[in-house]
Amino acid sequence: MSVIFSIVVFIFVLGLVIVIHELGHFIMAKRANVLCHEFSLGMGPILWSRRRKETLYTIRAIPIGGYVMMAGEEVEDEVVKVGKEVRLIFDDFNNVEKIILDHENEKYDKYEKVTVTHVDLRGENNEPLYLNDYTVKRDAFYVFKNRELQIAPYERSFESKTKMERFLAIFAGPFMNFILAIFVFIIINLFMGFPVMDNTVLGSIGEGLPSYGVLEEGDEIVSINGELVNDWDDISSELSSNVANRLVEFEIIRDGSTETVTVTPTIAFNSLGFRSVNYLFEPLVVDEIDEDSIAFGAGFEVGDKILKVDGIDIANWYDIAYLVGDNVDETPMSFTVTRDDNDLIIDVTPNIIFESLGFRNIDDLVDSLIIDDVNKGTFASEAGFVGGDEILTVDGITVLNWEDLTNIVSDNIAGDKMVFTVLRDGIVKTLTIEEPYDKEILDYSNVSAVDSFVGISPEYEFEFFRSFTHSFTNTKDSAMMIFSTIKLLFNSDKVGVSDLAGPVGIYSITSSALSGGIFSLLGWIALLSVNLGVINLLPIPALDGGRLVFLGYEAITTKKPNRRIENTLHYAMYLMLLGLFVFITFNDLLKLFNLK
Repeated sequence: MSVIFSIVVFIFVLGLVIVIHELGHFIMAKRANVLCHEFSLGMGPILWSRRRKETLYTIRAIPIGGYVMMAGEEVEDEVVKVGKEVRLIFDDFNNVEKIILDHENEKYDKYEKVTVTHVDLRGENNEPLYLNDYTVKRDAFYVFKNRELQIAPYERSFESKTKMERFLAIFAGPFMNFILAIFVFIIINLFMGFPVMDNTVLGSIGEGLPSYGVLEEGDEIVSINGELVNDWDDISSELSSNVANRLVEFEIIRDGSTETVTVTPTIAFNSLGFRSVNYLFEPLVVDEIDEDSIAFGAGFEVGDKILKVDGIDIANWYDIAYLVGDNVDETPMSFTVTRDDNDLIIDVTPNIIFESLGFRNIDDLVDSLIIDDVNKGTFASEAGFVGGDEILTVDGITVLNWEDLTNIVSDNIAGDKMVFTVLRDGIVKTLTIEEPYDKEILDYSNVSAVDSFVGISPEYEFEFFRSFTHSFTNTKDSAMMIFSTIKLLFNSDKVGVSDLAGPVGIYSITSSALSGGIFSLLGWIALLSVNLGVINLLPIPALDGGRLVFLGYEAITTKKPNRRIENTLHYAMYLMLLGLFVFITFNDLLKLFNLK
């Protein structure tokens, strides 16, 4: 059901940004009294259609865009020529209201069949339309084998309109995408508010983040690793000063009392595509007990999961470490554990040596370079890394801890090849990452080669007027991301067309955004809408920007461009874009099934 729901949301999201775009063209064309033959969502074979007055509304099979078919936007050969046989349907006043091109069809045998001797169905300068000696209505229809198409007199054609009317009809599509993005960003800003950056009070902490269960909403951070912090700039600076720090100590004020807590951050190796083990969430399960230890004598067993110490909830092994380490007076300690689905209380009097209890956390994760997560589609996944790999060496250098690995990866700003040896299921394997992301790509993504996060955020406050004004900044920033992507496509040999996303890729991103909640999905809708608007304004034939270039040529030279040359360029580029669409979709499928 979740897959079906994701598909439904994907269709809605993609359909929304396309319909809004085409609606812009449609509204301005209708305002200029241009005859719009069809309003289509998608390309290719028709899945659904319905005619409303003079326009046919369709949904087509290939989800790569849509179009509004305007009369006179392209060179149209004469449908009815001298010497051609047709059948005519007349109204009550003997005016032609339908011209049947499929004249051999038996169902039209009752209508008059004529051979065209003279005809004018354009009627420039408001001249009457005629076929032979019959007057043709200006809203008459051609009847083809499988469809009807309204005749387009000259005054209803796109080419007859002023340059400003044509400009508005073309530009309105991308413009509507920007309007949609601004509107969506306003909604996001109104409901989410803006971060309060001039204090150190924590906002909400999502479940599954490193700080969850350790820090709480409303905590005020006083210092980090002993360094005083006054605002969120200070917090960011302290957290980023040593990304390899496997234990971050926070001094906080909670409910009026000062406390010290520790958080184990996750290290993300962005240039490679994997993360360190986030052992904050490893179960607090006893893995090994020395038989001559105090813990064994007190009744601990392998497999016990520790819940509390002296009535204090335990979030990670460091909580136990600090509680035991602070017990310098050999005070008896009470442990609450789960064993066979039952909660037990075990009383222990420890020695003042830290490890005197005699058990260890699973796999000694504090000292192990075990990879927790490998992002799909990254260099690490392509090289064969999997979750659970333990890193032994990099480029022949033995790495003892995450700090060693952090320093090596961070120094590789040129994206040079890196050779790793890892331990997997007791077997040493050699894995090579040929070209990690370099500094240019990381800067574009607004991340560093190595980053760590603890998962904290400031409080947010509601600001009505800023919600509106900042939506324009959000839209501008989204547009600049697209230009940066285009720049990378041309300037970086590590980013290519295969990295672009088509419908399948958009589905994957939409599904991920959906899992992040409503505001994550809304943000993706806004970004996708801006993307469609910017791409369509590029000066490429077949796109709106290409048509505006030809319109600009006409405005500057006062001469209309050769229509056949213009439309040949549009059609040729359309075929190239269609081929690009097929290539991107193929790559999307490879990524979706983890084949690339």
